[in-house]
Amino acid sequence: MALGILAGLVLAAAQPRRSPAHEAPIEQTCLTIERGWSGSTADRQHIATTPVPDSLKRIWLGHDCEAWSLDRTSLLEWHLKFGTPDTTAAALSWVESAFLEQLDPVEKFQKHAAEDLKAARKGSKAATDRTNRRAEDFAAYGSIAEQYMRAAEFFHSPKLLEKAKPYVDAVDIGLDLFEPANTVGLATDNRSPEWDVNLSSSDINPLRELRPRFAVEQAYQTGSAEDIAAAQKLLDQTPGGPEMMVYAGDQIVRSDGDPCSGNAAAAPVLAAALTKACESENDLAGRVERYWRDRAMLDQVIARTSKPLSAFGFTPSLELATEILRTIPRYVSNLSGRLEYTPQKDEEVGLLLAAGDAGIACAHKHGGHAESCEPGALNSLVAAEEIVSPVVNLNRFRQIAGEYSRYCQAIAGEQWDSCEASPLFARQAAYLRLVADHLDELDNSESQRSSAVPTETGQQSR
Repeated sequence: MALGILAGLVLAAAQPRRSPAHEAPIEQTCLTIERGWSGSTADRQHIATTPVPDSLKRIWLGHDCEAWSLDRTSLLEWHLKFGTPDTTAAALSWVESAFLEQLDPVEKFQKHAAEDLKAARKGSKAATDRTNRRAEDFAAYGSIAEQYMRAAEFFHSPKLLEKAKPYVDAVDIGLDLFEPANTVGLATDNRSPEWDVNLSSSDINPLRELRPRFAVEQAYQTGSAEDIAAAQKLLDQTPGGPEMMVYAGDQIVRSDGDPCSGNAAAAPVLAAALTKACESENDLAGRVERYWRDRAMLDQVIARTSKPLSAFGFTPSLELATEILRTIPRYVSNLSGRLEYTPQKDEEVGLLLAAGDAGIACAHKHGGHAESCEPGALNSLVAAEEIVSPVVNLNRFRQIAGEYSRYCQAIAGEQWDSCEASPLFARQAAYLRLVADHLDELDNSESQRSSAVPTETGQQSR
């Protein structure tokens, strides 16, 4: 769980401290707020050759309070801001290796987890010990999968998606073995007293949603009818069903982020389903958010690939997903007092870029008579640019400027002129062209600025 300074949460981690030789070792307690790492100007300049800077390694591999407080997604977020798919893959390979120093290889987990659990149920102490360790490994595999998935979605990279696959597969196996619905029954199975698999629904739900998330991104990358259908099927199987998720999403928007507040559905069946979910889940809002993010992304894939193009741009799912992302409270702060660009804001930008893709497909289909495509492409790209400036995230801004240019090409063949001919978008086209031509200069100045201002982050986990 990530921590927020506004929530006033602390982690207490016992750390050994040196004492004189004639005294017994004493404990040092770290009271920490999760802190982000942002790299220096020199780190940024060498990102291609040194994707994991020594300044990050020193903290990550340490055994002091600074190590305990490190936000372990900081390296990934740095590469999403400044790097490329290749530098990000190299950095996450190092993260993977750092995790795996204390874990079993994922192949071993896939091969032996079920048989160890079966033996543990029969009271084998050795198998119980191994199963306890495998439950911890399962959660760590989920963390690795999550980072690879975020990178794959950001860059829409097949290489990064492929790197996520074995960990998503391992998480599927772990869900069958360790989710609460399956482990609760172990109490009556004469299990060993040492049994200690403690995974709550708030631990399990984000992992359960890795598979549909993987399927949606695969559908985005391939655009194949088979992959779209597979993703659609997984989303339709969400607990409570799609209709309940519609109602829960509306409840979040109406109730300032709480799907369980003011539950008064017109349909008693939906009200009962939502009440049951509220009683059994610790983070229903998070699950609803993740569902609508995936649903909106898949709907944009369907819009982009359908023939004829019957929908594009601000589909109902996109509108609801972006409203939810904006509504659920976030516990975010930093030492400079600047507004933080959270992963949730970045996810909203990603959805808007997908809407831009669908609008570009519409423009290609209709050519010079693409006026009806403008709300789907240009409005979504304008909305994305209002969220992220080049100072906040250079790579995202490059993506926005690139899509804007591709849309203008699609409707007229001239890279910028057609958009500048429209009074509504002339200012936007001129601004994007100007900034896009000077991104390298902004890149260098942002490196200097970010390295000079330490940050503390406290996003809720997705």
